[in-house]
Amino acid sequence: MKQIKIIRTAEKQDGLPNVSMPLYFLMRRVADKVSPRSIIYDEIPAKYGDNFDVPHLCNSFMRLIHGLNPDHHDSATNNFVETEKKQMFTTAKKHGYDIDVETPLSDEEKNDVEKFTRYSNQKHFFEGRRSGTKGPVSGGAEDISPEDELRLESMPNEDDGINYFTDLGKHLYVHHGWQLGDFQNHPTEEDRRVAHDLAMNPMLGSVQAGGTTGFEAHAMKKMGYQIARIPVLGRVTPSWVSGHGEAMHGGPLTMEEHHEAHQNGVANHSHIIL
Repeated sequence: MKQIKIIRTAEKQDGLPNVSMPLYFLMRRVADKVSPRSIIYDEIPAKYGDNFDVPHLCNSFMRLIHGLNPDHHDSATNNFVETEKKQMFTTAKKHGYDIDVETPLSDEEKNDVEKFTRYSNQKHFFEGRRSGTKGPVSGGAEDISPEDELRLESMPNEDDGINYFTDLGKHLYVHHGWQLGDFQNHPTEEDRRVAHDLAMNPMLGSVQAGGTTGFEAHAMKKMGYQIARIPVLGRVTPSWVSGHGEAMHGGPLTMEEHHEAHQNGVANHSHIIL
């Protein structure tokens, strides 16, 4: 039996974070429905290196899958889990692998089980129409079921590596219709905070096609963001020119002062006339 030697790659080749090999197997097999053969012979060698112990991996996978709480998953996932347990036991018996699901899980294994639950829930919320980017939203964000709303609220948010649903992320998902692509296009909490502020305050800038935001790397000290020349959505009107001046020009302005400021070459933004 070969000694386990996990070789971690520096780059996330599959979009998943660096997790333990058994947890990776669990994520890809149960949440993503990838075939075991593809995971073992293609994905794991590419991600961790090819020097690993298959019997030990199968045992570790079985310990994790037996540690899942059915109450934390939908019926389809639970049915798949039960089928996978039976198939893996059959495989283990055929090849003479030792499977131990009686010894209590270690703290590390419990942590992996919790990470899988977050990953599985995340997959659930980004299925179907939620797998892309929201684009223009008409009539408000798409409603979610009361069951999904309760499930979303109960999801822990301390693991940003695989969980998009921080408190702000949950808000963007429910109230702004964000989909998987929107979260991927705004990978940090600060990115999402700026995108949310732009959506809520059109005097700051614009949310463009596909939900992307126009900001790069020029200092806008008043708001504490690093922002470049951004398009401001809409025509400046007397009702919000003062607030726009506070945010984008460094102080309140009249309509005449705002016009003069742009004639004199304001560099951090431009205006789109709708």
